[in-house]
Amino acid sequence: MKRVVFLWIIFIVSTCVNIVLAAHPSDFRFKVALTGHDKHAGMPVRLALGPELISKTAPVFSDLRLFDDHGQEIPFVIYEQRRQRSHGGSFTWKIFDYHVAHGIQTIYLKRPDRDKNYHTQQGDTGFNNIEIITTARDFNKKLQLFESADRRSWKPLVSGSIYDFTSEIDLRKTTIGFTETKSPYLKLIMSDDFTPVDMEQKWKFHYQELTFSFRSLKKGEIKIIRFSSELSRERGASIIMDHLTLPNPELILDREKNTVIELGYLNLPLEQITLQVRNKFFYRQVELWISQSGKQQEYARTAAQLIYRIPGIKESKNTLLFDQPRRKFVILKVINHDNPPLQVSEVKIEWPRRHLYFIPESERLYTLYLGGTDVEAPTYELQKLIPYNHTTLSKYPQWTSGLIKKNDQYAPRAAESVRTRFEKYTLITLILILVSGLGFWMYHLMQKIPEIKDSL
Repeated sequence: MKRVVFLWIIFIVSTCVNIVLAAHPSDFRFKVALTGHDKHAGMPVRLALGPELISKTAPVFSDLRLFDDHGQEIPFVIYEQRRQRSHGGSFTWKIFDYHVAHGIQTIYLKRPDRDKNYHTQQGDTGFNNIEIITTARDFNKKLQLFESADRRSWKPLVSGSIYDFTSEIDLRKTTIGFTETKSPYLKLIMSDDFTPVDMEQKWKFHYQELTFSFRSLKKGEIKIIRFSSELSRERGASIIMDHLTLPNPELILDREKNTVIELGYLNLPLEQITLQVRNKFFYRQVELWISQSGKQQEYARTAAQLIYRIPGIKESKNTLLFDQPRRKFVILKVINHDNPPLQVSEVKIEWPRRHLYFIPESERLYTLYLGGTDVEAPTYELQKLIPYNHTTLSKYPQWTSGLIKKNDQYAPRAAESVRTRFEKYTLITLILILVSGLGFWMYHLMQKIPEIKDSL
């Protein structure tokens, strides 16, 4: 009898443990066939995950599985493309010559001879920007930057502009970016930048945006405190950005006359969003509103940035660097105030490409299954075997995926509430059976007690 009770206990425990079932292809709504070369067997390969595939999966890809044609689940790891970071740091340039003539400032800069921040075993670390530290306000300067290795021959590095309009609008830029260089010498020529703007355009811009005029800008030399550069932090292969373009989005005005752009269901990362704007000049704040369900009352403001195109300034900004994770339902709200509505002709959403990595076997076919309704996130050891290194990962062979199709074998598991009740009542039933068995065993044990006493 003891053996029977022991077997019942083992049965109950094993039943409870097996409540969490392994994933099966029939658990997923969609599937997509993969294509690759058999010569890649036994080595890691990579598969780019496109926007449609990402949009149909849950966060952290918990409902994504890879199976071969033998029905075996294949381990994988997914990495977002990010450049490796160096130790970082910055340095201050030394000014070794300076000239001013007719308001044009010519400045010669020398990189410090010794600086632990950028001298490494591999050589000097490059830099890709220069910041002009100044307390000046209300200026608009164009810059020409040249580089040299010997102070005798100079070659152009970049042209750009710096400006400050903070007396009237919140807009200031004092950093110039360029392609990475290691040159020890720079020459900077800075002059006033007053691009001719006809009176009608100036008046129109001032009237529509209500806040801007060129009259307050100061000409001539500006006081410079110092020049500094940040060391190039990003290393390795270039980053590929995937994107989704939404042409001619519907533009709606809310009660405050703000332009509302409903992007609908995306379920995509929002690294950056670029707006193509028809308006000739503008200076607007754009807010990002998100929701998990798409219900209007559940939208929440999570970020906001400025976009602008200002007369007399060659540079404009129409890209919003939100750096947001996956968001399901998205609305962009342009704060118009009393200005004419912004005319947006296109919305472009971009994010760093995601790759799926796995190790195929020879003479096998592979299929991705996605869109599971009730599956847990997998735990594979492949992440330890293929650690993240952007340069190394970018060299693995590239596989491709076909069209996403409905999975004809899809058979959803019982809903969570139904399955929970089933598990609960099953467990109660098993416990009752166990208790009944123990009672029956105790009854027979009590029946044997008189026989034991008589024998004594």
